[in-house]
Amino acid sequence: MSLLRSWTPPLMFLVREAQSLPPPHSLSGSLSWQTAELSQQSQKLAKGLETILNRFDPSAAHKASFGNADDLWKGGASDFPGSDRKSRLLNFYFLLSCFRRDSHKIDSFLKLLRCRALENGAESC
Repeated sequence: MSLLRSWTPPLMFLVREAQSLPPPHSLSGSLSWQTAELSQQSQKLAKGLETILNRFDPSAAHKASFGNADDLWKGGASDFPGSDRKSRLLNFYFLLSCFRRDSHKIDSFLKLLRCRALENGAESC
């Protein structure tokens, strides 16, 4: 849960960066739209995950959620080394690759959670 929530500010940064990327990388707003969609899906997933955790163990859900995710990441364009076009583009794609890696971790956790919910907590998952 905290991994998912910790991505909220970086995703918002990606949305802003995607809007400022020069063509052909922005692909006429397609990349900007896709990063905004990722951000929205991440927020929906966090809310759904919190609901599921509340059903299993309300105290665990409370521990997993935290206040303002902005406090965890104060990132921005100034935190990325280099301000030239190539550096910004490389940093943008690096941040996307990190998000992809972490989203696979979240996906694996959700599959395990679903399996345990269906098997009533069985260790066979």
